[in-house]
Amino acid sequence: MRPRLVAGAVLGTLLAAFSLMPAGPATAHDLGLARVTLSEITEGRYSLDVRLTAGSLTFATPPGLPERAAVLEAALVSATGGARFELVAPGGLTAADTLVAPWGREGVVATAHWLDGTTGTAYFAPEPGGTPVPLAQLRATSGTFGRAARRYFDLGVIHIFLGVDHLLFVLGLLLLVRGTGALIKTVTAFTLAHSLTLALAVFDVVHVSSRAVDAVVALSIVFVATEIVHAERGRAGLSARWPWVVSFAFGLLHGLGFAGALGALGLPRPEIPVALLFFNLGVEAGQLVFVFAVVAARAAIRTLRFEPRPWARLAPGYALGVVAGVWLIQRLDIIWRTIAR
Repeated sequence: MRPRLVAGAVLGTLLAAFSLMPAGPATAHDLGLARVTLSEITEGRYSLDVRLTAGSLTFATPPGLPERAAVLEAALVSATGGARFELVAPGGLTAADTLVAPWGREGVVATAHWLDGTTGTAYFAPEPGGTPVPLAQLRATSGTFGRAARRYFDLGVIHIFLGVDHLLFVLGLLLLVRGTGALIKTVTAFTLAHSLTLALAVFDVVHVSSRAVDAVVALSIVFVATEIVHAERGRAGLSARWPWVVSFAFGLLHGLGFAGALGALGLPRPEIPVALLFFNLGVEAGQLVFVFAVVAARAAIRTLRFEPRPWARLAPGYALGVVAGVWLIQRLDIIWRTIAR
């Protein structure tokens, strides 16, 4: 038999064998991106609709649920290849809960519709064993006032300690301030200013590009760093003479940065007041811890009673300026690239 005929016979046999194999629930290609819609029907009762972007569901594996939640009714596979689950969760699903979606290989786009009218949508990347869908990212409420207060307070503390640029600005002001009275005025002015713009931004009174805010925050550190160098050289500028004025002016811009971080959480409407209050309190608590640490370090250094060389006095200002200058260039570059697209 000729080689081509042999190859053709083998290929035909393989195709016939594959065609006789029973089809599995879904192919790897079919299980692409899953679209999930969670709707709160009544308090503690929900519907969960599932659709695939490619192919259709030919089986209905239920999602992973918190321990207190359960599938109230069996999953129904619809004519369009989707599935619906009726869920019940005593006490309601909250921001502390996570669903695990076992359907999409390429991840899940989830949307939640809550009874208070709040809606949240987000994409979640797949992980081994399923795709985790944290309801906090879908604007779920915290459940109780106490949980909400703790949640947003903790987020405020975490944000201020991770927001290195905000802390460096405060550090720059502290290096300029002389005397307890001036220190209190400076910290109070910064607190009042960023609290004001944080509230205005959260309530949609003020809208400013987050990229522009980040650039100006870096610029504020460059400005304060320049003032530190001038003060050490005997040319006291505005920041050294009236640090609370500069603190308040730039604090307004830093508040917009805090608002961007809080807004990125996707706040549920009923929790906006408590979120605003306790996130701000968390920011203040973290900031005060930082201020006390810096003041204590300065006091400890003074007890050593040694006179630093002139270049050592200038070093903090130059170090702040270099770091902030790099940030400013990077952030302006991002803005330029965005405009040039």
